Amino acid sequence: VMWLPAAALVLVLTGCINPITDRGGTTVTNDAGTTVTDDAGSPKVTDDGVPPGTVYTAGDYSGGGPYKACYWQGETRVDLDGYETYAIAVSGSDVYVAGTYADGGLKACYWKNGTRVALDGEQARAIAVSGSDVYVAGWYRGWWGCYWKNGTKYDIVPALYSPDAYTFGIAVSGSDVYVAGHYYDEGGGGACYWQNGTRVALDGRQAYAIAVSGSDVYVAGYYYEGDTQRKACYWQNGVRVDLPLPVGSQGSAWAIAVLGE
Repeated sequence: VMWLPAAALVLVLTGCINPITDRGGTTVTNDAGTTVTDDAGSPKVTDDGVPPGTVYTAGDYSGGGPYKACYWQGETRVDLDGYETYAIAVSGSDVYVAGTYADGGLKACYWKNGTRVALDGEQARAIAVSGSDVYVAGWYRGWWGCYWKNGTKYDIVPALYSPDAYTFGIAVSGSDVYVAGHYYDEGGGGACYWQNGTRVALDGRQAYAIAVSGSDVYVAGYYYEGDTQRKACYWQNGVRVDLPLPVGSQGSAWAIAVLGE
């Protein structure tokens, strides 16, 4: 049994087995420099015109044709020049969305305030912003895991060693870059995360999301109980914490957030 310190609250998003995809995401911004309204209903005009507590949600939609990438600021939809989205981040008044667009096949990209930035790859699954730097996790050439920093691609493992790595989550803390996913090796592979390119294997099958709070690293994913029973879990500093599910159910943990001290 693993006990968490009272000052740390871990929030994990779980889902049923066999979801079609893990695309989409939500974030909330509460930055200074916004337009707010006081209790009397009078507007307080500030820099960017966005009320504090605004919820940003990334997704896509279809009316019977191809998917159309978009995000919502509150309940206002903003269409994007692309196919689908998987993650969103907000920094100040800037909105960043990771996803794909179609150009003779799916191509990785992200959008900053609606302007698309193409990436050298096929899938962009997670995004993080640190200062003026934009980090995106995904893959190219099928399942060659990588991340991009400001558009420059970095292989998550040396291509000559093992190109088979899935990368689904990314977090940045100071100068450290953390990427969550799945690796293959001679023993079969499994869930893991990489810290600055160094792999940390986890007792499970797949890792989908990662968060860092102080010196603690939290990863959401699943493990197999027996050969076929998929069970939701998260890891704190490599120690697995099993998440409760209804009797007879299977599940996965798709996202994680930590409320620190």
